[in-house]
Amino acid sequence: MSAHRCARFRVVAGSAVLTSLAFLAFQTETSAFTASVDQRPLRH
Repeated sequence: MSAHRCARFRVVAGSAVLTSLAFLAFQTETSAFTASVDQRPLRH
Protein backbone atom coordinates (compact mmCIF):
# COMPACT_ATOMS: atom_id res chain seq x y z
CA MET A 1 0.00 0.00 0.00
CA SER A 2 2.77 2.42 0.90
CA ALA A 3 4.62 1.69 -2.36
CA HIS A 4 1.47 2.38 -4.38
CA ARG A 5 0.92 5.61 -2.46
CA CYS A 6 4.53 6.66 -3.07
CA ALA A 7 4.18 6.00 -6.80
CA ARG A 8 0.96 7.97 -6.92
CA PHE A 9 2.56 10.85 -5.01
CA ARG A 10 5.47 10.79 -7.46
CA VAL A 11 3.08 11.01 -10.42
CA VAL A 12 1.16 13.89 -8.82
CA ALA A 13 4.38 15.73 -7.97
CA GLY A 14 5.72 15.21 -11.49
CA SER A 15 2.54 16.51 -13.09
CA ALA A 16 2.56 19.54 -10.77
CA VAL A 17 6.17 20.33 -11.70
CA LEU A 18 5.40 19.96 -15.41
CA THR A 19 2.38 22.24 -15.06
CA SER A 20 4.39 24.91 -13.23
CA LEU A 21 7.18 24.70 -15.83
CA ALA A 22 4.68 25.03 -18.66
CA PHE A 23 3.09 28.03 -16.92
CA LEU A 24 6.48 29.69 -16.46
CA ALA A 25 7.37 29.07 -20.12
CA PHE A 26 4.02 30.52 -21.22
CA GLN A 27 4.57 33.59 -19.02
CA THR A 28 8.07 34.11 -20.45
CA GLU A 29 6.82 33.76 -24.04
CA THR A 30 3.95 36.18 -23.38
CA SER A 31 6.22 38.78 -21.74
CA ALA A 32 8.77 38.50 -24.57
CA PHE A 33 6.02 38.85 -27.19
CA THR A 34 4.60 41.89 -25.38
CA ALA A 35 8.07 43.46 -25.17
CA SER A 36 8.68 42.94 -28.90
CA VAL A 37 5.27 44.44 -29.72
CA ASP A 38 5.95 47.43 -27.45
CA GLN A 39 9.36 48.02 -29.07
CA ARG A 40 7.85 47.90 -32.55
CA PRO A 41 6.90 51.37 -33.88
CA LEU A 42 3.17 51.89 -34.32
CA ARG A 43 3.49 53.77 -37.63
CA HIS A 44 5.05 51.97 -40.59
